Amino acid sequence: MKQLVMIWVLMVALPAISQPIATQDAAQHGSVQSIWPGAYYLVDPDNAYRAIEILNEPPFHLQTSQGPPNLGFVAGQVWVWSRLHEHIPSSLQLQIGFPHIKSASVYVYSETGELLDYSEDFVSQPFSDLLQPSQFPNTRLNNLQPNATIILKLSSDHALRLPINIGSPKAFAQNNIARMAIIFVSLGVLLALFVYNLILFISTKRLYYLFYCLNLGLLQIFFVADLGFFRYFYAVDHWLNLPQTWGISVCLAFIFAILFAQSFLRLPKYHPKWNKWFYTLILSVFANIILILLVSQELAIGFYLVISALYQVSVLIVSIIALRGGFRPARFFLLAWGFLAAGGFIYQLTILGSIPVNLFTEHAFLIGTVIEALLLSWALAELIGKLQYEQLKNERHYQSILQKTSKRLSNALSASEKHKKVRDVFLKHISHELKTPLHSIQHILELSLQGYSASSELLHDASHSTRLISRHIDKLLLNTELSASEPEFESERVDINSSLKNWNDDFYFECHARNTEFSLVTNLYDWDELEGTVRPIYLMLTELIYKLADLEIESILLSISYQENRAQLHVSLDMHCTGQFVCVDGMSIFQNENDLAFFEQILALLGGQWNINSDAPILQVELMIPNIIVHAKQLADQLPKRVLVIEDNEINQKVMASMLTRMGIEFEIAINGQEGLIKQAENPAPIILMDCQMPVLDGFDTTIAMRQDVQRYLDPIIIAVSANSMEMDKTRCISVGMNDFIAKPVRMEDLRSSLLRWESAK
Repeated sequence: MKQLVMIWVLMVALPAISQPIATQDAAQHGSVQSIWPGAYYLVDPDNAYRAIEILNEPPFHLQTSQGPPNLGFVAGQVWVWSRLHEHIPSSLQLQIGFPHIKSASVYVYSETGELLDYSEDFVSQPFSDLLQPSQFPNTRLNNLQPNATIILKLSSDHALRLPINIGSPKAFAQNNIARMAIIFVSLGVLLALFVYNLILFISTKRLYYLFYCLNLGLLQIFFVADLGFFRYFYAVDHWLNLPQTWGISVCLAFIFAILFAQSFLRLPKYHPKWNKWFYTLILSVFANIILILLVSQELAIGFYLVISALYQVSVLIVSIIALRGGFRPARFFLLAWGFLAAGGFIYQLTILGSIPVNLFTEHAFLIGTVIEALLLSWALAELIGKLQYEQLKNERHYQSILQKTSKRLSNALSASEKHKKVRDVFLKHISHELKTPLHSIQHILELSLQGYSASSELLHDASHSTRLISRHIDKLLLNTELSASEPEFESERVDINSSLKNWNDDFYFECHARNTEFSLVTNLYDWDELEGTVRPIYLMLTELIYKLADLEIESILLSISYQENRAQLHVSLDMHCTGQFVCVDGMSIFQNENDLAFFEQILALLGGQWNINSDAPILQVELMIPNIIVHAKQLADQLPKRVLVIEDNEINQKVMASMLTRMGIEFEIAINGQEGLIKQAENPAPIILMDCQMPVLDGFDTTIAMRQDVQRYLDPIIIAVSANSMEMDKTRCISVGMNDFIAKPVRMEDLRSSLLRWESAK
């Protein structure tokens, strides 16, 4: 990279330090010498002069040149007037190092003004009739004398770059070797790169190869036209030799260079603003082509130079931006356009006549183009390598994903089999646990049917058994939801006094049955209602306390304190253990990996945490449960005054009637959805308690009918009451237009909380 930078710096610096070759005696050294130093030139826009007039009365505005002139596009004849040396042979060859001379005539005069030799329009016919392809416009000068004067009359459609040399034919043959070597090697490199990129485009179908290939092809046409090679095969006025061909070919090459830069630097995707700017430059180049065809070439050249300067600055800036963005192939692009800009700048200065013409400056654009083409080929090669690397990386990544997926699938299948076994054990275990409270309730019902009056103790046992069954059902449903996906626990609002009383009774009953003392202390009695995920908390506590009661624990003290500043419950279980039991971790308490996982999974879903402190014989378990809120109890007059109950089951009708009567709420009962529609239309209730599964017309269709005819049914609040408490069942209730959901068996605190919430929301 450092070497390439040094070459670029030298390329820019050489024109500044180039000096014209000092005039030497061609006869003494036998070499090719420039006749220009010491010569004069004159632009004759009106074509008014003749050679003898230039000789006898040189115009007063003749200008002395210190190097070969670069006259740009001229609208007339150019006269060159120079004196030969004192020591010259009688015959020499004169060569003009620029093939685009439209016409050239040379006159040799003696010191006395005698015409010694002349050759008129010696380049007006095709070069193939006069020259070899390695030669340039030339003519033999005979009968030369010392101090003779040479007058040349020149005209061209192109910008004139005029190295005019004189010497022997042998010396010219040697002098042309270096020049032609540069030209043919450079054009050969461009042709090879053209074929190479054409093959890449055919094989990859990537557009930037096509744009680059077309750019190289049109540049070759431009250079062949610029070097005048078409004149070796066609007449001067052939369209291939016209300056329009020269200008249009470089403009078209310019367009494909811009398209290549857009595609290669990924402007449409990563730099859309620069992409629009490049399209503006393309339109400007098309406008310049129109100028070439219709207007003066001086204006077209000036406009082209402005567009070229804007593009070169733009592409260098975008290359730097792309390189800083991590697109490493842009570094070759940046360097390549640096060389091309330097070569093009030098070439354009020679066209404008601002710097001398020599072997380097005359072919600076060609040399810069070849270096640019090589660097861009390296950039494309690196881009291919980058794409191949990314493809290989992606293949490895996908292979890794496939392996991981296969491994996960295998683990999932194993876990599924394991889960199936765990589920079977869980169902067997919970079925056994359900039978005990069911037998208790069945025994009490049989005694009642036989006419015996059940004592308060038996009724208390029956009530405890129903709550135990409800706990087992909740555990079963929650376990099912955990197996399918992570459940979202719904927040509920319950009466603190009744809930704590039921909790205390359940925990005391189960601990007493296991010969373990139990007591409960709490600061929750300072409030009236508890809001949060209450059911999962109760389920966790029952899991933990029942497992502890099965162990060698003498006493359990449950402390529940509400931390108002943190809105969380702090639950502490202080236990006195016998000497045989030692608690180390959660497995010491639960004795079963699945039960421990179930407990910890619920705790994690609640966002809580727990820890165990054991200092025999004292064992302490602490739980922190966040997102809990306490409230003062709302006034009774905030309950609705009247509700409509749509329920087909007689027992559920009686239970619902009992709860509503205790809350002081009037109610009316419909045995199915069709009857519910009739009663709601006759005497609309603001709130409806709707069973989902009913004969004749179920709760879902009844709700849809009410929502479709709001004017008739007055758009009541509809609360679903269903034994199906899976999440999908709740979702279906909400989707058909119900407002809330209460799971059966209905608890009074749940019903009261829901009625209060919706009555206050009206």
